[in-house]
Amino acid sequence: TAMGDVSARMPSRQAGPARPAATRPGRGRWADAQALAALDLGTNNCRLLIARPQAGGFAVIDAFSRIVRLGEGLASTGQGRVASNALMAAAFADSADIWQRLLSLARDDNRTRDVRSSALYWLSGVAPAEAAAPLTTLARNSSESRELREGVLMTLGQLRDGAGVPSLIEMTKRDDDDARWLRERAIFWLGNAAETQGRATLRAIASSDTIARDLRGQAIFALGFLDHDGENGPFLRTLYPRLDDPELKDKVIQAVAQLDEDDDQRWLVQRVLDPKESVELRKQALFWRGQKQSAPLGDLVALYPRLDSRDLKEHYVFVLSQRREPE
Repeated sequence: TAMGDVSARMPSRQAGPARPAATRPGRGRWADAQALAALDLGTNNCRLLIARPQAGGFAVIDAFSRIVRLGEGLASTGQGRVASNALMAAAFADSADIWQRLLSLARDDNRTRDVRSSALYWLSGVAPAEAAAPLTTLARNSSESRELREGVLMTLGQLRDGAGVPSLIEMTKRDDDDARWLRERAIFWLGNAAETQGRATLRAIASSDTIARDLRGQAIFALGFLDHDGENGPFLRTLYPRLDDPELKDKVIQAVAQLDEDDDQRWLVQRVLDPKESVELRKQALFWRGQKQSAPLGDLVALYPRLDSRDLKEHYVFVLSQRREPE
């Protein structure tokens, strides 16, 4: 925005889309004052306002507005940072079909990686439910790079009203070798989607004895995020004693450690103090409890005399050394 003095006698403007709400300048101390002009040059509109100071405010002399769309086309024809910045401007422009143009850029393998990734990023905020189908097709395209497909999965997980969640759920159920990577990443992004249906799918995967251990571990870990309904903690605590695999138990400990409910944090301390647990799992529980910034330092200090093994006490010193207290 720019402002400066202009002549009080302004020539008539050319006809334009905006009509000024002009008032007659009053007489008095401001009668001979120069006019002021304000120019607002944005990515979508250019606006000019000319007014003369008067007692109690300003009298509008003239006003003008025109759509300019600076940089229009750069998102499609530009390269690198210039095109990425143009995409940001386009995403905020008042255009009903912007999501379709962003999708077209994301699918265009002649564009640079930065441009396609930026298109996906902005697409997640403006795309309607109907964008889920073409995005799902793009995610399944094995000829695309995994980096791009990961961005597509992220976008699906962030579509408004959970429109992309059914596609992510469907991908978690594919059991062919070619889709193994896609299945694992779909599980991860389901954990970042705040949808009840997605969390229910993750719990089903985590509970299944017929699904590969690494996929179950991915689902368990994902349940440590975005637990809006408070159901993941009780589920994970109930699942833990049913598991025989130490790696899956370790995943449960990590997931519970990310949750903020008091019951979850107390359960973590119980794992530290349980002599029936393996020393390694007790160490893991102690480490993650120590990493929780909301855990009062006094609570951690009180744990030390309750530790019943030298290994745990040595590990306790390490845990405290890794803790970062707020200044």
